[in-house]
Amino acid sequence: MFRLARLLAFAALLSPLPGGAATTYYKVHMTGAATAVATSADATAILSFEQPSNVLTWVVNHRGLSSAGTFLRLHASGPPLLSGDVDIDLPFGASPFTGTRVLTNLEMNGVALARWTLEIRTTQYPGGEIRGPRLIQGPVAGYSFGLDGTQAGAPGSPIATDGSGHANVTLNVATSQLTWDVNLSNLSSPATQIDFHGPAGRFATGAVTIGVGLQGSTVLDPASAADLLNEMWYIDVHTANHPSGEIRGQIVEPVTVQVTVIGDGRVASDPPGIDCPGNCSRAFDEQAFVTLTALPGPGAVLNQWTNGCTGTDVVCGSSARGLSFVTAEFAAPQAPAFTSAATATFNSGPSGSFQVSVSGSPKPTLTLTGTLPSGIVFNSLTRTLGGFVPSSLPAGSYPITFRASNSVGLVDQAFTIKVQGSLSQVIYFNAPPPMYVGTVVSLSAFASSDLPVAITNETPAVCSLNGSVLLALAQGTCILDADQPGSSVYAAASQRKVSVAIYSTAPGFASADSTTGYQGLALAFTFQVTGQPTPTISLTGALPAGVSFSGTGLTGVPAVHRRDVSLDRSRIQWQRARCDAIVHAGRRASQRGPPHQHVHAHEDRVGQ
Repeated sequence: MFRLARLLAFAALLSPLPGGAATTYYKVHMTGAATAVATSADATAILSFEQPSNVLTWVVNHRGLSSAGTFLRLHASGPPLLSGDVDIDLPFGASPFTGTRVLTNLEMNGVALARWTLEIRTTQYPGGEIRGPRLIQGPVAGYSFGLDGTQAGAPGSPIATDGSGHANVTLNVATSQLTWDVNLSNLSSPATQIDFHGPAGRFATGAVTIGVGLQGSTVLDPASAADLLNEMWYIDVHTANHPSGEIRGQIVEPVTVQVTVIGDGRVASDPPGIDCPGNCSRAFDEQAFVTLTALPGPGAVLNQWTNGCTGTDVVCGSSARGLSFVTAEFAAPQAPAFTSAATATFNSGPSGSFQVSVSGSPKPTLTLTGTLPSGIVFNSLTRTLGGFVPSSLPAGSYPITFRASNSVGLVDQAFTIKVQGSLSQVIYFNAPPPMYVGTVVSLSAFASSDLPVAITNETPAVCSLNGSVLLALAQGTCILDADQPGSSVYAAASQRKVSVAIYSTAPGFASADSTTGYQGLALAFTFQVTGQPTPTISLTGALPAGVSFSGTGLTGVPAVHRRDVSLDRSRIQWQRARCDAIVHAGRRASQRGPPHQHVHAHEDRVGQ
């Protein structure tokens, strides 16, 4: 119902203009059906366009908007608009609101030549919450509505009667000429009086404005015309059995119920008129009680109603106003199954949320058992955990249980809510160097928060972990994880993962630790090494002239004089009659403590 103050200036705004000026009038009814928005809001607007002054005047009544209105948009589009679409944004106000604006020639031509719509935009629906096309071109506003005992009685206490009626009412907004035609049937006794009452909304009582017959016409004063356009008038039919009124009807726009069907099924209405797919919309009196019944196809069930109806019951009933936009979804039967994770983490201080996801048809019902942490709530309609965790709440894990059920079955999910602080921290944990089977190393990991770090082993067949001591068990890759779960102050740190190469045996030399070469004769010596994987050999120091290191041995012809060659573990030194070199066997030059081959070559100097 519109509960609006009188628009005392309405007649002045939309009255006939002097001097031969041409004025065109439009009436627009806006709903969410045109925007596909699930809203019960609607609005009625009367617009006038004056030429040649290009003055646009509007009067808008709205109700039930989801949020604050931002502006009123008049959108003109389509041929023969050669210059493209025209959008005219008008200021928005509390219902009812009026205004005037002088349009540019382009705007006026767009409105005159093109098809156009009017919409109300809100903060929640910035693309438009309700919209409607121009319904009437001319100065006449028309209403077609029903009369019954439900409207005549108090809310919840209708007049017990089989009587009903239907009325057609028109108002010329330029001249305030009111015309009506009322049809009655099945009254308990003859009608004694038919009255227009107002201003009053539905179930409210208004003074008798006009005592009328079944048909008639009269001229209204400006205030009464404004009240009627604001849907604040009603018709009351009095009878001998019900002298205070047997049936009544509010002068309102009818409401169109729009149904959308998804999947294999149908939706039918009572009163009849909707049988969708096929006939998916019908206009009803806004307070008429309409029942929609979902009829699944073979092998299908009603998955859910959305928008005007909710839930999974096949029958949905409401006033036509509440059912203005309804969707029925049908699907094959399916048992419930959780598709979201079984844990959610909330930081103390800032807000957080977690979406619980469940599949199944019909749409499962979700319930929760257990105690939620302080500050966290569960919304069963949106299936969302959310809220603000107080900083005083101890960090830890809070177990609860979700249950999803439908007509096919049910399933439980053990769920854990983890609470932690909001400050960040970092773990420092470096991998040790490669290890050999049977060797051990001490590990060290710490967090920037100074909270203790836990190290765990992913590969127990390759390595074992006892506290901070790591033992190499078999050749392969040892994978270690370092974690810090957080506290009431710090959030959990990102896990630090490292890998350690494990080799089966350390490298060593199996060949002799010395060889002898002679001046002028070829020298050939091959190093024999052990270890897994196969070690590589490297050399440091200086070799006698004519002798070279091949990577696996010594080759060449010693030159000029006899020289002692020593491949020593710790040093390289030249003496008068010997030189020292060091041969290393290992996988990498950087490997700690690789074995060395000691090679000594002894020979007397020739001629000395």
